[in-house]
Amino acid sequence: MREAALYNCSIITLKHVLHNWSDEDAATIIQNVAQAAIPPPNHPKKTPPVLTIAEFIQSQAVSQAPIDRAVASLDIQMLASLPSGARERSFQDFLRMIPFPRESISFIPLRGPYAIIQLPLYAS
Repeated sequence: MREAALYNCSIITLKHVLHNWSDEDAATIIQNVAQAAIPPPNHPKKTPPVLTIAEFIQSQAVSQAPIDRAVASLDIQMLASLPSGARERSFQDFLRMIPFPRESISFIPLRGPYAIIQLPLYAS
């Protein structure tokens, strides 16, 4: 349905969306957003939209830091309450799910457990 396409957007944000889904479903969501964001060949827009993913990002190794412990606790809660595979992920987990070249992906840590993963949605 091209009428609902996202290709006229400059930025598309998924905030606290992907952690509710399994890796496979989250990857499908990213692919569907990317597909809707790619303009048709005759469209005048030359700059691809940017997808921003705002989520809690889990550390590779959980330390005693309060932020790490809080995200780990949330991860356990997600795993226990949503058996569909929902969970908090590390940046490396996101890299495995995102079907774009790694050099195009930016990681922007924010204060606390939040971070933004940003990538241009180029046609593949």
